[in-house]
Amino acid sequence: MSQATIRPSNLFRRDRCPGSYNAELQFEEEQTSEAAEHGSILHRLIAEGILKPQERVNLMAQAPEADDCAILEACWGEAERCWGALSPDQRKQAKVLVERKVSLKSVGIDDDGTPDFCIAVAGTEAEDGLLILRDWKSGIGWVPGPRWNLQLMAYAVSLRAELGLTGPASIGVTQPLRSPNTDVFLAVTSDLDYVAKRIKSVVELCMRPDAPRIPGNWCSYCRAAGKCQQQMAVIAEVQQVANPLATMRALEGENRREFYERLDRAFGLLKKAIEQIDAAIIEGSLIVLGYGPGPGKNGRYWLDEPAVLIPKLHAMAAQKGLDQLDIIEPLSVSKIEKLLGKKAVENMFGVKPGNPTVKKLKG
Repeated sequence: MSQATIRPSNLFRRDRCPGSYNAELQFEEEQTSEAAEHGSILHRLIAEGILKPQERVNLMAQAPEADDCAILEACWGEAERCWGALSPDQRKQAKVLVERKVSLKSVGIDDDGTPDFCIAVAGTEAEDGLLILRDWKSGIGWVPGPRWNLQLMAYAVSLRAELGLTGPASIGVTQPLRSPNTDVFLAVTSDLDYVAKRIKSVVELCMRPDAPRIPGNWCSYCRAAGKCQQQMAVIAEVQQVANPLATMRALEGENRREFYERLDRAFGLLKKAIEQIDAAIIEGSLIVLGYGPGPGKNGRYWLDEPAVLIPKLHAMAAQKGLDQLDIIEPLSVSKIEKLLGKKAVENMFGVKPGNPTVKKLKG
């Protein structure tokens, strides 16, 4: 058996489920996966390409998969953009750090971390310093954005303390397979002070024997998930929802009412979740395999105002021997087409595209 640890990479999970620390104490250390080994190779190639730009062509030839070249180029490009964004004076004070270890004791973690890429700009009498921190992600799986990424925040706090930096920290996640753009958060001193306290409180809570276990999507990374009672309760609840009518009939009185209300709340939460997910897919910040943004349903509108339009339609109805009372507001284009015929009104309305929506992609 080996001790579970609180590492910068599992801070997010420990924060969401502090009890996972004690739950994993009985398990052996995680085995290295094929995906992790692939990611390690890419991180090495990215690091070498930053330090030796003249070797990039040779480094791309070492990429394990064909798609990896785009990942390498995207990360190298982001590193260059970070350097290019500095002023000439800032470059004189700047130090580039690639895969450099940093102690995390300042945030209460008895472990080192290894930020992928940093630029540390020392402050001067004229202006504060600056820390630029970037994390390379070669996969397509979801990772916390920089604002909520405790691992990167811990790196930022620790680097500033070790290097004596002042000023803000530009924290970013580059994940080319999910988005062409780097997600960046500019953390000021108050943000970093808050996060440092929060990380310390997470560590302290994890060490308590009564630390709560809170199930969620992070359970898939927990070695104790298969024996966790809270996780089992969630699975049982999902199975109930799979046949809600049978569950409702088996319940009585207050239990039936409570179950109905829980279903109703869950429906509202899921509807809101789908709306947020759809919005992210449409704007391009979230990739869901098999789905993508598509055009919404076109909307048709009358070119004339009602005061002008209605007399015209009344006259057309009279010519056809129709009752003018059939033409009343609201004036649906489809309804008027059915009354007067499509040809009669084809030049009287315009078409505007509907709001984009998420569509299932063909193929």
